[in-house]
Amino acid sequence: ALEVRAAADSASPGPCHLLYVPASAGDSLEALAARVQGQGVLVVADVAGAALRGEVAISFVVADGKLKFEISQQALAAAGLRASSHLLRLGILADDGAAGSVPRDNR
Repeated sequence: ALEVRAAADSASPGPCHLLYVPASAGDSLEALAARVQGQGVLVVADVAGAALRGEVAISFVVADGKLKFEISQQALAAAGLRASSHLLRLGILADDGAAGSVPRDNR
């Protein structure tokens, strides 16, 4: 069963499997992601660059007039998760090897 709940504040997102953080969350993105770190929660944000910076596992971005997603394997691993090779081929991969590195666009 799927249950959708709105978190009242960044202090208590509650137990969940997936945490979606909208762009309107602003500065609370890092606080929300930190609250569920290490709990097996997939954090998805509507904040371009958030996955490339390792703040969340997946972030949405508009590129070339299309909605795409960035994916951080490092953030996935930190949450105890991993993505299929099919999902990784579709996303814009963060190069988690070096800070400040340029991401690869797999398409």
